[in-house]
Amino acid sequence: MSETKSLRRATLMQKVPYYTTLSGMAAVAEAIAALKAGSLEVRPLQEYFA
Repeated sequence: MSETKSLRRATLMQKVPYYTTLSGMAAVAEAIAALKAGSLEVRPLQEYFA
């Protein structure tokens, strides 16, 4: 089993989130910061791509 496959399997089994791209990780970090600041907003995708 490859090293990356082992890592993915271990994180899934332990229910630990993992991110495969730097941009994905950055988006999650921004969301966590917004949640902690109390400024997290939920909007439909159509508002982003109108």
